[in-house]
Amino acid sequence: MLRAGRIRDIEALQPGLVLAVDIGFAGSRKRSCGLASNNKDHPSLHLTFENAVQAVANLLRNVKAATLILESPLSYVFDARGNPAGRLAVERIAPNAPRYWYFGAGAVTSLAAAFFLRRLIELAPRTLSARSLRVTIFEGFVSYYADGRIGHREVAERLVHGFVRFPEASEVLEIATPYGGRSLTVFELLDYSGVRGSPAVVIPHGFVPRPE
Repeated sequence: MLRAGRIRDIEALQPGLVLAVDIGFAGSRKRSCGLASNNKDHPSLHLTFENAVQAVANLLRNVKAATLILESPLSYVFDARGNPAGRLAVERIAPNAPRYWYFGAGAVTSLAAAFFLRRLIELAPRTLSARSLRVTIFEGFVSYYADGRIGHREVAERLVHGFVRFPEASEVLEIATPYGGRSLTVFELLDYSGVRGSPAVVIPHGFVPRPE
């Protein structure tokens, strides 16, 4: 079953299997996703969208618990008037060019993440519905770094490293709902029942605001 990861869960999850996917939406000719794990037997890869989903499904078949970090907004905040609002705890980290979930790259990867999880559930329905397997989902937040732009595979690698070496190598933030507003999650969009709360956000150290 899927569950939303919280900060308090991290220490217990660090020794287990940790997967990270930098999600990109593109046609079949472009390897738009990066996949990394803390398992040395599985090297980091650049993959197409479908191949990335299949690779994750295969890795989950032989374990009882795993952590999956998706570099994409997995929660969505609305203000008291019902309009999309920034998730300030996370998106204000880049004050000169905030990367809000509801437009630009944030909106595209939000959609990609929803289809990624939907497809993952399709590929492994019995595995992900069984109580014998628990997959804890975290959001990853990576943008520009002091050493410049990095590829999809490298983004995934930094998320894995940041998670397994937390708190030394990353910051992890919880999503807060604005006063009078509401929050939704990718699980609610997929009508995947039984998941409470929003996934916490893993932000590897080294992030710098995107230049204008």
